[in-house]
Amino acid sequence: MRRFSRAGVSVVEYREYTVHGKQILDIVLDKPLSREMFADLYKYLSSNNIQLIQIRAAQPVVRLIKVETSSTKYKLALTILSIIMIGLTGYGLSESFLSLERRIIALPELLFNTIIYTSLFILVLLIHEFGHIYVSRKSGFKIEGPILIPAPPIQLGFLGTFGAVIFMKMLPPSRRDLAKLGISGPLMGFIAATIVGLIGLYLSPVIPVSKAIEMVESGELSYTPVSSMLLQVLLMMRSNGDTVVIMHPLLFIAYVMYLITFLNLLPIGQLDGGHVVRSFTSGEHHIRIGLVTILLIFMISVLLLLQGNEASMFYLGLGIVMILLYMFVARGQHPGWANQYDESKCPLCLILYIMLLILTMPLPA
Repeated sequence: MRRFSRAGVSVVEYREYTVHGKQILDIVLDKPLSREMFADLYKYLSSNNIQLIQIRAAQPVVRLIKVETSSTKYKLALTILSIIMIGLTGYGLSESFLSLERRIIALPELLFNTIIYTSLFILVLLIHEFGHIYVSRKSGFKIEGPILIPAPPIQLGFLGTFGAVIFMKMLPPSRRDLAKLGISGPLMGFIAATIVGLIGLYLSPVIPVSKAIEMVESGELSYTPVSSMLLQVLLMMRSNGDTVVIMHPLLFIAYVMYLITFLNLLPIGQLDGGHVVRSFTSGEHHIRIGLVTILLIFMISVLLLLQGNEASMFYLGLGIVMILLYMFVARGQHPGWANQYDESKCPLCLILYIMLLILTMPLPA
């Protein structure tokens, strides 16, 4: 308590209790801790696995909560299964791509392409998550992850993974830290995906439109109903109105990552976009923005359906995923940040958020 007295803050009252097995200590103060003092105390307590929260009230309350550090069960099993599913997807994509050359595929070449796809796909996923980890370590709050989430491979209509997640063990200390946490992952993942995509673009063959139509009709090729804005720009670098780019598996990584990034940027619950938007809004407004976003996605789906555009099914599926996320992941208000007296914001984070949202937005192909 000497830290408080040195800062000219007096302790009015102590309250110690237990909620759901967690030990909690409330310290009532005569005035709130300054931002600098809160940040210093936050890092000190965080290193000892204690969450510090400053609650805005008639008399400010500093709350200390013991944080559980146990790891998520089945983390290793989920990781191994994800690698297998991503590998099977890479195998299917590589086999299909190499078969376009109408020759016998050598097994070593197929395995090499599969390993490259799997490694780069996982690398881009992890770079996204390490963006979050960097911010958390710099700001002093604890997170767990990344944890890879498996999905069926592309042979069964999926992509081998639903991405990766991290779990916040503590609330970020400030509004600014929450915004940085939200934008850091998508930004790093976007950059990594674009680098891999440019390599894949260079390796992607270009064929005449007439030939592409013939191959689609014969079942050798399929086209994507939606394409992110940046991907369309990249494809225009290799083709014109008379030619079509056949996506190399590495370019397909960028295609998938842009779609995952867009989903993750939506302002719902504790998705990355939810973190950024919550840092600029109240909890109530954050919930309303999420509901309006879901409604907007379904409206786009209906409009595309009325136009007979196949992209309508993509937006319908996206809307269903968003509802599931809202029901089972985003229940209740976003918890926000630890220092309720903090008013710092990150305008650059908001600018980057809007830019990424536009660049990864799925447009009808």
